[in-house]
This record gives sequence, structure tokens and C-alpha cells, in this order.
Amino acid sequence: MASFPAALKSFTNPNTTDYLDSPSHADQHGDENDEIVAIETKVGTGATSAAANTVLSGTGAGTSSWQTYLSLTVANTINKIVATLVQNDTTNNPVALSITNTGTGNALYINQDGNGRSINIDSEATTVNDIYIDSSNNGTGGTSQLRHSEYILCSGVGGGLFIESAAARAASTNLLSIYDASTTNTRDTVQIWSKGTGRAILLDRDTPCAYDFYYDIDYLNTATGAAQWPFGIEINRTSTVTDGNTYTLAGSALTVEGDATETSGTITDTSILVGFNQAHTTCTGATLKITSAQGSGGSGGNLTLDSNNALGNAIYVDTEATTAHGMWIYADVLTTGSAGTFYSNSDVFTGVGLLNATIDHTSASGTALRVYNDGTGYGIFADENGNGTALYIDSESTTAGIRLDGCTGTSTKNPETDTETGFIKVNVDGTDRYIPYYAA
Repeated sequence: MASFPAALKSFTNPNTTDYLDSPSHADQHGDENDEIVAIETKVGTGATSAAANTVLSGTGAGTSSWQTYLSLTVANTINKIVATLVQNDTTNNPVALSITNTGTGNALYINQDGNGRSINIDSEATTVNDIYIDSSNNGTGGTSQLRHSEYILCSGVGGGLFIESAAARAASTNLLSIYDASTTNTRDTVQIWSKGTGRAILLDRDTPCAYDFYYDIDYLNTATGAAQWPFGIEINRTSTVTDGNTYTLAGSALTVEGDATETSGTITDTSILVGFNQAHTTCTGATLKITSAQGSGGSGGNLTLDSNNALGNAIYVDTEATTAHGMWIYADVLTTGSAGTFYSNSDVFTGVGLLNATIDHTSASGTALRVYNDGTGYGIFADENGNGTALYIDSESTTAGIRLDGCTGTSTKNPETDTETGFIKVNVDGTDRYIPYYAA
């Protein structure tokens, strides 16, 4: 009976002076025949021959073949690792596994049909990257493409790529770094497609830090007069209708939301939800510019502030301007609209004024409210529809309460001989006074 493949057979080699019965010549032939048959059974049958860059692989029950590829299958309930590669050469540190593909197919293809990770990397590296991709791709393909199948997109809850680290990293190392060193590259460094209803990017931070998202853009020297890069961040939302139907477009291209939950304790929130800081003192561009291209059919505002804070200012402007304006509204194509409208429909309004202009310094000599009109319309028009005073002046001036300059017209009316048309009632220090007026 053959020892192989359970064990290796130990043969006794006869000497030239031995007789045929010691060791038994017939037994030796029988043992050799049994071992040869055992090896044949182990290898299997097949007509192929060994060739360069081929491996002997089982092709079926009792059959094998020299093939240019390796196919391994582990049956159910075997509970074995299909293949294990261990590189223990720490002296020369060669590559443990190298895959070279000169064709257009995938160099490595993983078809994960079960609910497990496609790739699980357990790295003990401390100063080098766990995954390093060096690509010279200059075509239309990307360096790395990670995707789900439609079935996982529809019903799966797993992620396409999950990177986790519990180690404290040095200041110069990142969990994920993407670096495009090509100065002539005109393609996107990172591109994200999302066809579902979920978020394309979600940043969920559970511990406080300086920035959840930090964007550092450096524009180096360019030739004099050369065009500069126009945008640091651009958000472009485009909707297309091609089926002739009518749709309602809602939502926003950018939403910034802040909240705090005081389950136990109190949070004093002095944070700024959105901050813009232009530190270049000679910059003549706008810190924030909003441009609307909507046509005559659009009625939405370029800037809408909906403040539900009853105690805070909806708009607060702190300007250090000296010869410029704290706020400038330029409306050069007005017809029947207005450059500014202040409206209130509150029945409990008791404030000092819907529009309040205050100069609080006693040494100031400027005008608190100026109306300048080059046209033929009214400089000030007060339309008082309620039972209140249309114009109320509370003046502490010792020289003049009301002053009219530039009235060059002449009057042919004589108060002593002409009868007045009516009187204008004026209350001065609590006493009613009447100013007569005459028809032209």
C-alpha cells in the first residue's frame, strides 16, 4: 500500500552484493508501483505539458492541467483561507505580491458576492501610507474608481470605501491625502457623482476642532497681466427639462445650519455660523457678491433674510468707512419700484420709527437724514392714512426747528387783503398754531 500522499515513502536501496530476496526485489517493485500510482492520482490526468509561466491546476475530479492562470475554489463548510502569502524577508524587503498587466483589462478584479468587505487591510505602518497609488494616467479614466452595483445602491447599507484610524497621527500626516502634482492638468482631482437622494458628501464631526472644513488655496506668481483663477469654490446647480412637463424647483444650492442641544447644562453660543474675512487691505473686490440672472418672470430676492430671533438684529453692519458709505444701494433702472422699502404690519408696534437714523455724537455736524432729488418728483412724500401726525418734529435746537433754503418763488398774495384758502395746523410745544395757505 502506498504511503503517499499521507506520508513520504522510505525505500531501502539494495547494494550490488545483495541477493534478490534481501531486500525483496518483488516488494520493491510493488512499493514503487504503488507510490507512482499515488502520485498520478494526486496530480490527475490531462494532456497538457509544462510550459513557461504556467502552473499545474486541478480542472475537475481526478484531472489537472498546466494553465497560465490560477483558479482556486473553496467549497462550503470548509472554513479555510483560499490563499495566504507571507513575506518575511525584512533584510531585503522585496515586494510581497506584484501584478503586471499590459492589457486593457483589470489588473485586479474582486467580485464580492457576500455581505463582507471586498478588501480588509490591517496595517502596522507608522510613517508611510497604507495605500499608495502612483498613476501616470493622462487619458479620460481616473486613478481610482470605487463604485457599488445597482443592487447595493438600492438596498444595501454598506459603504463603498471605509477608512478608519484610531492612532494619533503626526501633524504632517493625514488619514486620506489626494495630491495632483501635474501643473498642466485641466481635469478634476476629485469627482463625485450622486444619482440618489442621499448626500454626496457628509461631514459628521463629534469632537470640537478649529475647522470642520478648511480650504487653503495658494496662487503663486503669474506673469504680469495674466488672467487669475476666478474661483476658490464654485457651486453650480443646473436643472434641465426635456420632456415638456412643468416642474417646481425648490431647495438650495448651499445650506448652512447650526444648532445646539442643551440636554443637561447651558451653552452660551457666541459662534458665527458663516464668516467672511478679507485680509488683503488693498483688495478692491467685493468680499461677498450675489448675482442673479433671473429675467422679468422671476420675483425672488437675491438676498432673503428670515430672522426668527425677536431680540437680535436681522442685519448688523459695523463699518470703519470714513469717506465711503456704510451701505450703498445702486438702482439705476428703476421704473415704479423703489431702491428700499421698509414695511411692517404689526399691530403692537410702538417703536421710535420704522426707519431710524441716529447721530449720537454731540460734536458731529453732518446730516442725519438727507434726501437729494434731481427730478421733478417730491423730495419727501408722507401719506398718513391713520389718525396720527404725518410729520412730527421734536427739536431741542435753539436756532431753528424747520429751515427752508432755496425757495426763490414770489407770492402775489397779501395776508392782510386776500382771503386764505385754509390753514395748516402746527402744534408747537403743546399749543396748536395755524399757518394760512392760499390758492394759486
